Amino acid sequence: MSCGAPELEAGSLMSHDGKGHCFFVRQPMTAEEVDAAILSLWSSCCGAVRYGGHDHKILVRLAEIGEGDTCDFLLKNEQKQVHLSHVTFEFVDCEATKSGQVAPREIMEYFAEFLARRVVSSRVLDRLFSSNSASFRYEWGHDSLPAPCVLTFALEAHGENSWLLRIRREDRPNSPGDAIGIHKAMERDTRFRQAQWFTEDEWKKGTHKGRSCPF
Repeated sequence: MSCGAPELEAGSLMSHDGKGHCFFVRQPMTAEEVDAAILSLWSSCCGAVRYGGHDHKILVRLAEIGEGDTCDFLLKNEQKQVHLSHVTFEFVDCEATKSGQVAPREIMEYFAEFLARRVVSSRVLDRLFSSNSASFRYEWGHDSLPAPCVLTFALEAHGENSWLLRIRREDRPNSPGDAIGIHKAMERDTRFRQAQWFTEDEWKKGTHKGRSCPF
């Protein structure tokens, strides 16, 4: 089987053989390459790649996105998968600031368009906007799953130039991909800064510092 997903995430680190099996041709050397390698392992649909190292931080990160079973060496205290559902961030748009306009529509339209491009036949529904909040529903899997997957995204102001995005999955707890999609969208636009990710429990407890990366 050759899905091509790992190479899309870490193309400079990976290749594949004549039968379509992917593998790492070199080890990651920078923090960015480590991130790409982790995403390549997470995205593999058939367990084609594994982590054979002992780095504790990487083992924890993989366990937290549900990939502990793809590690050759397990943590002494098994780390559970985390379900990230809240992210705070700054959104700085020079043009919007000059004109005194608020940003919820611009932010959510950007997220909606980014997600729609990622999955064929996905749908963005029920878009709602106000001066300091916005929301939409995102669905996919209508043609390939018994029931479509449904996510609700709700944005609200969280201070000057600061925003809180709540992500809720209706069929089950949030998956790593729910957060990773939004994180990738923010990485590709310099208007987004200082992202901090939280689980539902962390947010309810008032945790001040979240994760800068959801994987």
